[in-house]
Amino acid sequence: MNQGTNVGTAVIFDFDGTLVDSYSPRKIAHRRIAKFLLDNLGVQSSAKNRGTMSQIISKLDVEMNQKKKYDRDLWWNEAATRYFNKSTEIPDPLPAKASAIYWETLKEKSPVYPGVKNTLLTLRRRGIKIGVVSDTDGLKGMKSERIQASGLGELFDATVVSGEETAEVKPHTEPFDLICRKLGVHPERCVSVGDNPETDVDGGLKLGMKVIIVKSQETRNEKGSQPYHVVDRKKLTNFIIRILGHN
Repeated sequence: MNQGTNVGTAVIFDFDGTLVDSYSPRKIAHRRIAKFLLDNLGVQSSAKNRGTMSQIISKLDVEMNQKKKYDRDLWWNEAATRYFNKSTEIPDPLPAKASAIYWETLKEKSPVYPGVKNTLLTLRRRGIKIGVVSDTDGLKGMKSERIQASGLGELFDATVVSGEETAEVKPHTEPFDLICRKLGVHPERCVSVGDNPETDVDGGLKLGMKVIIVKSQETRNEKGSQPYHVVDRKKLTNFIIRILGHN
């Protein structure tokens, strides 16, 4: 990192679940893919069968994201295997088409959380740089496409799609180090904001960043022993400004 460029302050945001609600639309995507797979695997697409396949896909979505296995084309073979209770390989080009349904649904249905745009504009007006670090969607270019489709792209000074621009994904320090270099800001002058303690804490923390996790159902009962702040969305803007010393 060029120490001569390390001036100013910055906020580094996660994207999914932090700036946009991409979790609710996944249920819609799961239902659409369930129908698509059943229709193309010779199974009657009844409400019961679609419900069973949709539940399998929903559980798989959680498991694969926890394992950081982001190639959706591989998910659908596993979904079919679990549905039929035997090893099943979906013929090409069905996996790619199912993945396209997944991503087009998320791109179409993921709303920006209330207040997010105002937060970004307020930070910019105070001279605070804004970056985004988000893991690859498993389909090269899709995350960048979704960031632009959200309508927020022009408000970011820099973005990093980890797993595409870096060898490592979060919570590794590499993506966080790269965004700091792009922004020209020292990590210790940055605040990292995410929604998932498993992926959005360690990378920034190890580099000396202050870390905020947006309050959710999973984090609302956490006490003060963790090395990061848990902050309600409605209080996020003022909290960021305060800990960066921009009062």
